[in-house]
Amino acid sequence: MLIVLVTFSCSLAWWQYQRINEKKALQIQYQQQQSGNVISLNDFVANSEELSIELPLWQPVLAEGEYLIDFQFLLDSQVFQGKPGYHVICPFKLKDSEWIVLVNRGWLAAGSDRQLLPLIPATAQSRITGQMSKIKSAMPGFEYPQTEGSKLQLFINIDQIAKQTISPVLPMMLLLDEYSADPLQREWPKFDAKIGMHQFYVAHWLIVALASILVYLYFAFKAKPENP
Repeated sequence: MLIVLVTFSCSLAWWQYQRINEKKALQIQYQQQQSGNVISLNDFVANSEELSIELPLWQPVLAEGEYLIDFQFLLDSQVFQGKPGYHVICPFKLKDSEWIVLVNRGWLAAGSDRQLLPLIPATAQSRITGQMSKIKSAMPGFEYPQTEGSKLQLFINIDQIAKQTISPVLPMMLLLDEYSADPLQREWPKFDAKIGMHQFYVAHWLIVALASILVYLYFAFKAKPENP
């Protein structure tokens, strides 16, 4: 029983140690991507042969083109500094390309009446910068819970947007630079590998293993018969 418990605890400690190394690698990758050179999204798309190719997460990019304001919508249930609101998502048609990249322009506060959608500040930027991020997609089975073309959505459906705009949509989103002239509010979360949590679990399981050994030794010596 002792061998099983110690082996199990040490295995969990080793697994958490491996997770620490994985998270450290992700943290280094994030820092390298953040400090890396800004690439042209237009050139990247023009030189890409695969239709579904993705850029690295957090990659700083520059894009030139125009916003397709008619297809802009609000992504519901977004909180900023403790206040409820929306993220404004707008398709951006890349210059000299058929491709569209979805741009998260930033956060917009919800009004007192949730039945009335807030007015979205206008923008006419043709040259934008930001970083690439994953797209919040729907859970399987809930791909179309709302009316197609609605200006309020709970998730992002690339196929639906591609159908509306009659253009292919990149499978990643551009988070608009926080210092952009766009009037919306932006404060994108920074990547946190949360290594400390895994370090805690490593120590926890090693302590469990050590305590098991100590308890076993204590009772083993206590049960040892005394010499007459």
